[in-house]
Amino acid sequence: MQKSNVKIIAEAGVNHNGSLNMALKLIDAAASSGADFVKFQHTNPDNVTAKAPLVDYQKSKKVENQKKMIQKFHLNWKKSYPILIKRANQKKIKFMQSFFSASDYISARKYKLKYVKLPSSDLINTPLLEEVGKDNKKVFLSTGMANLNEIKDAIKVLIKNGTQKKNIVVFHCVSSYPTPISRINLNSIPFLRKKLNLPIGFSDHTKDLFAAAIALTLECKIFEKHFTLDKKLKGPDHKLSLNVQELKDFIFNLKNYSRVFGKYEKKCLDIEKQAKQATRQSIHAKKNIKKGELFTSDNIVIRRPSDGILPSLYKKILNRKSKKSYKVDQPIKF
Repeated sequence: MQKSNVKIIAEAGVNHNGSLNMALKLIDAAASSGADFVKFQHTNPDNVTAKAPLVDYQKSKKVENQKKMIQKFHLNWKKSYPILIKRANQKKIKFMQSFFSASDYISARKYKLKYVKLPSSDLINTPLLEEVGKDNKKVFLSTGMANLNEIKDAIKVLIKNGTQKKNIVVFHCVSSYPTPISRINLNSIPFLRKKLNLPIGFSDHTKDLFAAAIALTLECKIFEKHFTLDKKLKGPDHKLSLNVQELKDFIFNLKNYSRVFGKYEKKCLDIEKQAKQATRQSIHAKKNIKKGELFTSDNIVIRRPSDGILPSLYKKILNRKSKKSYKVDQPIKF
């Protein structure tokens, strides 16, 4: 069977709720679902935000601003990195991290992460882009809220500081959670591919499963989707995330949908050959025919299977002498 070239990032984000044990379970769930990457967010309340207001989907009666929210769901990354990376290696899933500040990225440099996600909010964070650029890692750059010039500027910073262009993947996304289907604007995918000459992924913030499938028709090959162990857990992202079974369905569908496109050609496939032999027609004897007898519309007929002369030659053999004798239903052959 043809192997799918679609890659899936299972976005665990902050859905660990500050629990290392829950983060480990998220890695296990992502791996068992067939994801290629599991991604967390290195949030640090001291480096990421002042008392910024909450956006609508984050609002809670118990949390008054973004700093309080991040404090509540912050994971001790110094303790957690070695444990989570080891678990991901054991489960044979690639570990990825989003960063929101240069200082946090610098502090994590010693863990030698192979993959870095730059979130939409920090596409304009030049110090962070410069630090990431120095290491020439595989960089996944999200573009929610950005215009084309901002995206180009971010790419320039990465490349100027050492990241090779071939190591950059740009993600189309809309920073509205969840994103209404009517506002997902998938035409941004071919637009960005043409303008940037880079692979374009899709960070899917819809609550549905079909927007990503449509993106496949736009030649999108890498996808990101939030998931959680339980949508009822407290926290900003759980309710807009897929549960584990939905994540499995999302991944299974995308990796199998990609196979339906096949090759840019049209020919008889191997799996059609039996049907071709059995259901295509050819010229057969309608009645017994003696050697030397002329072929006529009375003694030959077009019938299944396709083991005789092609029907396209029917008129050409009319009134020709048969070079052998045929019994009823025998295929006529040269």
